Amino acid sequence: VAQGRAKGWKVISADAKGSWPTLADQIENYVQMKVDAIVVAMSDLPSIKATIAAANKAKIPVISIDSGSAPGVVADITTDNYVMGSKISSFFVDRLNHEGNIIVFKFSEHHGTRKRGRALDMVLLENPGIKVLATHNLPPAGFMQDAQAKMETYITQFGDKIDAVWCPWDGPAMAVTMALQAARIGRDKVFVTGV
Repeated sequence: VAQGRAKGWKVISADAKGSWPTLADQIENYVQMKVDAIVVAMSDLPSIKATIAAANKAKIPVISIDSGSAPGVVADITTDNYVMGSKISSFFVDRLNHEGNIIVFKFSEHHGTRKRGRALDMVLLENPGIKVLATHNLPPAGFMQDAQAKMETYITQFGDKIDAVWCPWDGPAMAVTMALQAARIGRDKVFVTGV
């Protein structure tokens, strides 16, 4: 935003807070405002395809950031989520010395975090000494609160059996860490990874 403004552009930003319907409404508003371009970050493009089509019809280019490709999107600026998932998962199992009990948080509604979770699944296939105590799929909206509450439940349910927690990105990793800290469980007992 600051860089765009420094170039003399009028930059309008909004946060859909993980709600795809809210994002669709925001894009529709931008189409009505006749903006010059729309940039969408970390979204689920199939969920907003009608508004992408509306922007295309109005000759407004749509660019996405780490949202995957979809018809009507000019370009997706992204990272290689398979590589990120593989790196963090390899680090995760190495740090566990290839055995222990883990909790897994996933987010299947986004292509990038879904790919990271698939990379974890492949790494775990080769590490039978690691037991998944529980897997939880995070919701798009309110994922921080959900991750913290679910981790509190897992702490009560599994107690000192938990050795580590795998998270697909840093937001839920922070929420999980807050739950562990509140339960006075330090990094020496349970570590948390995220991207």
